Amino acid sequence: MGRQPGQSDGNGTRTGRVKTARQTGRLSIDRSLAVMDLVGLIFEAALDPASWPAALDRLALATGSRYASLGTFNLVTRQVAAAAVGYDPEYLRRYTEEGWATKNIHWQRSGFTPVGQVFSPEMFVPRDEFVRTDFYNEWAAPLGHENALGVNVLIEGANSTSAAVTRPFSKDIYSPEEQRLFAALVPHIQRAVQLQHRLAALEMHRASSVEGFNRLSDGVVIVDDEFAILFANRAAEALLAERDGVRVDSDGIAGGTQADTDTLRGLLAARAINGTPGAGGRCQLTRREGRSPLSALVVPLRNGADWPVLLRRHANLVFLTDPDHEARARFTALRGQFGLTRAESAFLAEIVKGDGLQAAADRLGVSLATARTHLRHVFDKTGTRRQAELVKLAATGPGTLRDDC
Repeated sequence: MGRQPGQSDGNGTRTGRVKTARQTGRLSIDRSLAVMDLVGLIFEAALDPASWPAALDRLALATGSRYASLGTFNLVTRQVAAAAVGYDPEYLRRYTEEGWATKNIHWQRSGFTPVGQVFSPEMFVPRDEFVRTDFYNEWAAPLGHENALGVNVLIEGANSTSAAVTRPFSKDIYSPEEQRLFAALVPHIQRAVQLQHRLAALEMHRASSVEGFNRLSDGVVIVDDEFAILFANRAAEALLAERDGVRVDSDGIAGGTQADTDTLRGLLAARAINGTPGAGGRCQLTRREGRSPLSALVVPLRNGADWPVLLRRHANLVFLTDPDHEARARFTALRGQFGLTRAESAFLAEIVKGDGLQAAADRLGVSLATARTHLRHVFDKTGTRRQAELVKLAATGPGTLRDDC
């Protein structure tokens, strides 16, 4: 007589029912690992939106679906943005561009379902009613977009985000196990979408902050209390690249001389008695002969302010002003305003130094007669008659935006 299921084979090994239980346990472990992997993909998509198709593809596989989608609809603009897998691109285009999204009877009636609650089409529309709609016959049926599980993931203002998995009627409705799996994944999808929205908002703000700093003619540097540079705008990057007056060494931001480095770092490291950031201050950073020194203004920052970088500790905002650049900007603006030639503009830059016509001619390498001609033309074009008036005019410069913006 053969052994019955579950009977010992004499070696302590049970057969039949026990073996089936082991197989079931192995499948359960494999399924749990697959779900954990899927959760990881969902959160990877939060950090990289381009990864949503991979996460949705795995979601469809896990729930026995042909399609999976995650989309946002704006109630005001009527615009749809969606990530989806399994769809023919042409049908997906029709759904988003030809208005089928707004004709989706399930979406219309699921709008009042609480966020996070999983729903199926039969909760809103009996199947026999659904199959008589234009939406079913012209869009859903050709795709086999019939059985479905859906959820309102997030509603913020006019934007409503929902997720869904679908398959044809031929595969029957979703089983209780498939529904439980989908429901278990919903909180992870919600958190991923919320995280993605927050990261997108931070990135937009950071990008706009960076662009604002990049439009300044002054160099702007954010430096922590260990003198490391956390951020530098374009003007500051140009100054640092010159390594004339300000530079970066192995210990962080530095001046052109040891004395200047000590002064600058003293301002950066200053603290009040109670340990709060110091008051900042201003110093001059010496440059090579023939160039005006840079002016450095140190302003302490506090956490909580909106800066292009996350401040994990005390930091300072350092404004680096290049007087030579300011002068070039002023004369560029004057040249455009009064129609000066490049030679006349160069002459104006020299004559306002106030040491006479001959000195200006010598620096430009032109004759005194040519210098007088330039002076007459500049007087005529600017409506001035004395060099003192030219000095006053040259002292009124343009705003702080870069001349190349």
